[in-house]
Amino acid sequence: MYDGLDCLDRIIVFLDLETTSLDTEKAQIVQYSLVKYYPDCSSFVKIESLVKPTIPIPAEATKVHGITDDMVKNKDYFICHVDQILEFINYNAIAGYNVTNYDIPILINEVKRCAKNGDHLAGLDLLDAMVIFKKKNPRTLAAAYQHYCGKQLENAHDAEADAQAAIEVLNRQIIEYSELRNVDAITSYCKS
Repeated sequence: MYDGLDCLDRIIVFLDLETTSLDTEKAQIVQYSLVKYYPDCSSFVKIESLVKPTIPIPAEATKVHGITDDMVKNKDYFICHVDQILEFINYNAIAGYNVTNYDIPILINEVKRCAKNGDHLAGLDLLDAMVIFKKKNPRTLAAAYQHYCGKQLENAHDAEADAQAAIEVLNRQIIEYSELRNVDAITSYCKS
């Protein structure tokens, strides 16, 4: 019986970045954390730091991660961190949440802006918890119907069947989530 990470058979580097934006081409790193787990999970090493971007941190980004220009004003630019990060990763597998579509593309672009070769990062094995979550928990009406109503959706993609299933799913969600007890609360939740 496996007990979580102890079943992994090689070094895994967990990666998370906080950045100036969601645009993977333009975003600059303002904080990174890398944690290296060894196969037996008996030890790990981590590196982390705040980073001064070459542009001001937008207010929208600060609202997400709480990092301000003032917090990074005396920190080093990414170019001062790039060699340590690449050496730390050292061709090991990368893990994290949304590393495939967010963290790795941003890291590759930051490395390239430092005139370093980061192309190998795209070829590393990726263990993305978000990809696993989405595959194990599909976001279709049929999956929601099964989850909330405990039934298989017959005639999926038939408008009448789908509308009836949506009614049942929303009803179960209102029962399950006490904060969703009126139209205004549900509307507000959906917009947030």
